[in-house]
Amino acid sequence: MNSRHLVGGYVVAVAVVLSLAAACQPPHLTTQGKVIWTATQISQRVEELQNTAIQANLTGALADGPAVLIVRFTVSAQKTLQALPEGWQASLVMGWAEMKKLLPPVIQASPALAAAIGAVDVILGTALEVPSGE
Repeated sequence: MNSRHLVGGYVVAVAVVLSLAAACQPPHLTTQGKVIWTATQISQRVEELQNTAIQANLTGALADGPAVLIVRFTVSAQKTLQALPEGWQASLVMGWAEMKKLLPPVIQASPALAAAIGAVDVILGTALEVPSGE
């Protein structure tokens, strides 16, 4: 195992740990507050994923096909979050799962993309624990 692989793995691990910390909801939120807080966190992670995918594509680290899939998902996710502020969970979780099935496994070789994907996984996993708005 070379040092570059070790450093890349470390970067991914740190990014996922930081995402977990960000995914911890502040205490004493109402149900509506939890939904809004989680939607905001998802919006931020999705934006980070989009920026990472675009940067990776510009540098040649990510082919056009997977980059387009990721950007289409992120644009759709942002629209869903805006249009359905209290009912986005099922749509986003399903869309994310479907999009990930289409991505080639080689994407995980990029530490930055793996971290961004891990961050979205974490926050969408948290979203499943948040009840829809009442």
